[in-house]
Amino acid sequence: MILEYNHMGRGVEARQSALESLKHNEEFKSISKELCSILPFDFYTESMDYTAMTSGSYEENLQYLSQLREQLPNEINKRKYDEIKKIQAGCGRWYIAQRMILGNYYSRVSDELDNGKYAAALSIIDVILSNAEKTGYKLDYEEYTDLLDDMCILSIKLLVQKEQCRPKERSTNEDSVELGCIIKKPLAYLTEFIPDCQPKDRPLFENYYGNFASIPWINEVPEWKKLTPMLSKDSDTTTQVA
Repeated sequence: MILEYNHMGRGVEARQSALESLKHNEEFKSISKELCSILPFDFYTESMDYTAMTSGSYEENLQYLSQLREQLPNEINKRKYDEIKKIQAGCGRWYIAQRMILGNYYSRVSDELDNGKYAAALSIIDVILSNAEKTGYKLDYEEYTDLLDDMCILSIKLLVQKEQCRPKERSTNEDSVELGCIIKKPLAYLTEFIPDCQPKDRPLFENYYGNFASIPWINEVPEWKKLTPMLSKDSDTTTQVA
């Protein structure tokens, strides 16, 4: 769950892992409490938090935050619950609430406001796009396009972050295996979106295509092979995104 949410940006899978970890709720909570005396982590709280953040509605989110507040009463858990209730009172759609949560992770407007939590942001975006047509979301074309734009640029930023932490001596195959997971989702969403992409937005996503094409190991990613026929014939841009 932690790898999927905080390192790979795969929110749908992180949610599934979080739910799996909570199947034995009381046992997990007890073990986590014991481990807290040894490790600076509360795994149970993290599972509840991630399940709440990747929920598909206010009701589901507040269900987990309410349980967390009752089972582990402290100021942090109370504040989490109160903040979502406040957002719910002012925003009708759960999509808007998740959009607001994303503001804590990154900013494309200001470097000072950009916290660089790109994997977590990608996880939330993954959940939103996967629920795009469901109640509480019902994304219109512009909302979907805006989020896909963010997903593409954040996946590139996350790749840069990870590459800076990797050994200088490494093979292309190692990179494709260990880093390819970061861009699989963006490529898959982009492939699904391109047939409906309006002409005014085509240059934006062709530009991202050029960025992805410059990755040395990109041909090792299966999702790339599905996208290439859609853009390679009429897109020769390799301009790098600033």
